Amino acid sequence: MKRFGFIVATALIGLSACGKGTPDLPPAAEFPAPGEAARTVVKSAGENTRVLRYVAKVDAKNEADMDIDLSIDGGGMEMGFKMKLGALNSITAVDPAGNFTQAMEITSASVKLGGKLAEMGGDSAMFDDMMKGMKMSFKMDPQGRMLEADLGDKENPMMGQMQAGMDQAMQGGVVPFPTEAVGIGAQWEALSTVDMMGAKARMVANYKLVALDGDKGTLEFTLKGSADAQKMTMPNVPGEVDLKALAIDAEGRIGFNLGNPTQGSVDMKMNMRMDLSAQGQSADMKMGMIIKMAAKP
Repeated sequence: MKRFGFIVATALIGLSACGKGTPDLPPAAEFPAPGEAARTVVKSAGENTRVLRYVAKVDAKNEADMDIDLSIDGGGMEMGFKMKLGALNSITAVDPAGNFTQAMEITSASVKLGGKLAEMGGDSAMFDDMMKGMKMSFKMDPQGRMLEADLGDKENPMMGQMQAGMDQAMQGGVVPFPTEAVGIGAQWEALSTVDMMGAKARMVANYKLVALDGDKGTLEFTLKGSADAQKMTMPNVPGEVDLKALAIDAEGRIGFNLGNPTQGSVDMKMNMRMDLSAQGQSADMKMGMIIKMAAKP
């Protein structure tokens, strides 16, 4: 049971980070510090260029449907989550500089457990009830760069990690646009450093603008990330955990609306591999995740 708890806790990290192999990333010195906005580098400007910026309005809102499918293989155990969520996204504040706060509330939840989680987790309705009403918010600038994040109540560590995982889907509708003007066919790179339970991970996202009609556009993207060996914390695991290696990769498509950031959509697949140890136990975890989020008309 002790080992099972360790692996379940590791699985929840997949909700907040979700690589096979070690990605080839730029030198560490090129990445911003944790908490700093993503750095963008344009590789190709494309055609009929324009500056892309969000123009958010207070009280703008939109409902969305989300599907998250997470599978975990490690420590001799296979397990997974399948979640169907309803969400309400809304703009709650806009400052004079155009920075805006976007909030998300889970309005409905259906969670199915697979593998060992189904055997050990009991009634999945408990997870449904815990997730319904979950709230979080993010402050972003007009370029779509993350400035602040509030993942809500962290009293329950397990649910805190599930909340952390929702940020991937929510951020899918808000893209870090480059400073320069770009058009259809444009390609740019965004470098960021994220904090996952005290572990610093470097991320490289590559975007290609494949459609743009008025304020609405579509991007294709890939994401790679890694972390150096370091200490971190995990839910339900006392003390520190030794993270030995972390590799992340993802790909997919993102839809955006410059006039209403709540109308973003995302369809992506992610894989993660991590090697860690704690309390004399070690785990080489492989995780796969599919996230789909579509705004309702």
